[in-house]
Amino acid sequence: MNVPREKIAQALFSLLANQQTGVNSNIPESLQQVARIQKFFRRGKMFSNIPPGELPVLVLLHLAEEAAEPQAFGLQQWTLRFHAVVLLRADAGRDTEVDTVCNAILDAVDATLAAGEPGSYGQQTLGGLVQNAWIEGMLTIEQETIQQPIAISIPIRCLTGQ
Repeated sequence: MNVPREKIAQALFSLLANQQTGVNSNIPESLQQVARIQKFFRRGKMFSNIPPGELPVLVLLHLAEEAAEPQAFGLQQWTLRFHAVVLLRADAGRDTEVDTVCNAILDAVDATLAAGEPGSYGQQTLGGLVQNAWIEGMLTIEQETIQQPIAISIPIRCLTGQ
């Protein structure tokens, strides 16, 4: 891999957490009070250890990698697999439907990753570090009861160059 993994992870985290262009900038003004991400982490967090005033949080986890050799005897391509996990309380916006809050967060993450740099043909290259970074796979929203946390899991792939 030509680019160190840590640079890619840092760039993806910075993209999501950036206050001017990241996830929070893509949440509608009408939902900022209940859907705005309060804290961003790259280390897993136990829901019970997060004070209610610091929710929702977004945790970026680097979960897996895949290597491929598209051409025989060619250079390897790597796909780094991340999950952006958003934790929030079901009662965070008492006057707003939980599904509305979840949809706003999902739309905001989607819009943040979809915003490619100039000259990148609409692909998110993380400042030229990867060929593309995008959401791929099943997004899950786990919610059990009003007292329990809601966990939104968003799978993100980063395809490196050769």
